[in-house]
Amino acid sequence: MARRSQIETSWLYSAGANPTTRPANGRAASFSPGKSCAMMFTFPLRLIPMNRNLLAVLAMSVAANLGLPASIPVADLLATHPECVAAQFRQHQDLYEGGAAFESHKEKYLRWRALDADPGYRKARLACANYTPHAAGAIDWLVAAAHQAEPAILARGDEAASSYWHGLNTNADGSGRDLSALARSRLLQVMLHRRSYFGITFPPTVEAAADRSAQRKAGSLDARITALDACDVDDWAEDEFGNLQWVRVHSIRLGRTAPYGPPTAEAHRWTFITPDYTRSYSASRKIVDGKPVDWPKGILAGGAAELPHSLGALPIVRVEVPRGLWIMHRLAPVALALFNREASLEFSLDASAYAIPVINTKRDLNKIVLSELQMIKLDEGESTSFLESQGRHFEHLANRIKVQKEDLFLAIQAAALQAAAKDEHGRQSGVAKFRDFGAITTLLSAFAAAERDALESVIWK
Repeated sequence: MARRSQIETSWLYSAGANPTTRPANGRAASFSPGKSCAMMFTFPLRLIPMNRNLLAVLAMSVAANLGLPASIPVADLLATHPECVAAQFRQHQDLYEGGAAFESHKEKYLRWRALDADPGYRKARLACANYTPHAAGAIDWLVAAAHQAEPAILARGDEAASSYWHGLNTNADGSGRDLSALARSRLLQVMLHRRSYFGITFPPTVEAAADRSAQRKAGSLDARITALDACDVDDWAEDEFGNLQWVRVHSIRLGRTAPYGPPTAEAHRWTFITPDYTRSYSASRKIVDGKPVDWPKGILAGGAAELPHSLGALPIVRVEVPRGLWIMHRLAPVALALFNREASLEFSLDASAYAIPVINTKRDLNKIVLSELQMIKLDEGESTSFLESQGRHFEHLANRIKVQKEDLFLAIQAAALQAAAKDEHGRQSGVAKFRDFGAITTLLSAFAAAERDALESVIWK
């Protein structure tokens, strides 16, 4: 998507007392205590296309020729990459969002107890299980800290080309979303699901242009930067160097036969994206009583015609961090344990909120009515009292909740120490974890470097 001008990508990192470190891409970044370090990169676009080694070029040409058939069984398309686990995506998203998203799956997250065999008891426990997304606050803090200075494209040279590049800063995807918001959303996805994607798209052309000059004049060369979430890309292939050869994007749309009423059909589309073309396959199934029916056995997804693109490279760029820096993967077990402990305390408080009346009598209990408007006349030897919970375990539950909240920050500190590749910061408590700015800065620089490298790759393409 490069034009002939000189491009700079600007990024400002937050720096603490950490000495010079080396991000994942191998560039050295010097951090000074308590200050910010500006990192500037210049790309002379006359070097485009980017140099690639011969093996990578051969791998791309092989990937482009997938030999896709006219139709593919839906059962084969439903098979995803081993690292694409829908249940894990859903859990991490629920833990981050909370609210209605978590409520709709709360039954799965509340631990089962023996007494839950009684439906009424289980229902009472679920009613008291309110979820507070503590992990979301920690992740939002990390995203905001990594974006203290927002990414921007600075172009020099031809005025027309420069205006295009500068326009991406305010409207990256063609729908008014600026580059900063787009990059921030990708970093959030990386923290939740370890990976996310930038896409390069071109405006649809009404008619074929005579030459490249006519294309440029019509604006059909003005590529846009779009975003794909981790759950959108459900299959891919890599070469021996870990570079993407092709990806498959899965999307679902709900449809209905009338302009009103509930959805009646679920349309699925699987799009294969290669360095030379894209090809989509579609299939639909009915929705009955609010639920999609099972796919008919042997149903085929019909393929559309191949849509070639002239980018000369895969129009998808992956943003990814090592598994050890996958933040939500570290926070999820702690967040679930914290939810269950808070639910235990809430249920205990609710169950003990009312005193239990106790009547010591030989009478038939079915004939005794307890009401604020009635009295019970006691005979000699009979008595009445109220029994209340001593609440001795309440303090232990509250203390455990406090410890588990601290464990959320300890999980982030562990990721920071792994990023720094040295264990010299020790175990701390509470919010004091974030005073360890040296390790935290190294962690933030690892995330920012992954995002920056992906944006640079988009620009170079």
